[in-house]
Amino acid sequence: MYYYHKNIVTGLVITALSVGAPFAAFAENASSTKNTQAKDFCVVIQSADFKALTKFGDLLDKKEENRSERDQKIGGKRSETDQKRGESEAKFEDNQKERADKLVGKGLTDAQKAALASAQIAMQSAVDTKNGDMTALVAAYRTNMDKIRTEHRTQIDALLTQVKVDVDAAIAKAKTDCGAGVPSTTVKANFQDSMKAIHDKFKTSQDSVQVATKAEVAQTVQVRKDDAMTTRHTFRDSVKSAWSSFKSLFGKKGE
Repeated sequence: MYYYHKNIVTGLVITALSVGAPFAAFAENASSTKNTQAKDFCVVIQSADFKALTKFGDLLDKKEENRSERDQKIGGKRSETDQKRGESEAKFEDNQKERADKLVGKGLTDAQKAALASAQIAMQSAVDTKNGDMTALVAAYRTNMDKIRTEHRTQIDALLTQVKVDVDAAIAKAKTDCGAGVPSTTVKANFQDSMKAIHDKFKTSQDSVQVATKAEVAQTVQVRKDDAMTTRHTFRDSVKSAWSSFKSLFGKKGE
């Protein structure tokens, strides 16, 4: 159950963290003006629906839609995992009850009945402890993953906000140069250079954020794995201890 949960959630989180494509596409559309050779760039850039801005806005809207869809998928996978874990826990307890019922039907001595009752109490205590520990582990894990995802999105959004500031500045500079009589071809070339610089700056910053975030995710997953393993080992030891006294009276038949 744990490995299934880890693979699904980690995959979704890592996928949700990637936002490089939107800006890369924006930069390409903003800087590529080969199709406007027949038009004066100083005329094009004055347009209210200048593609560099409209395309960027569309991509940001799409980014928000994708985030919402990914969050819904994560929520769905978590619900599915909770349901499967609950079913697994219920099945285990049913099996233990069935096991005890079969033993009762074998005509136990008073000592064996007392040992069985004691074993059942100890087993239920072990089950309750294990279930409680696993619930706490899952809750902590999800809280940490949500925190990582939120922090990552905040960092990326800050980078994109700066991109918008830089793009606005590049457009303003181009318009100023056009107004000052700088040749349109020169303004266009300078604008393209600015777009490339903005893209490269964003890419470098985003890569840095991605590396740090993936490291946090890996660490969180490893902690979850280690804690879950410890809980399972403790539970197995508790199960063995719960049945040991009864088995000593029943021998191989109690196994």
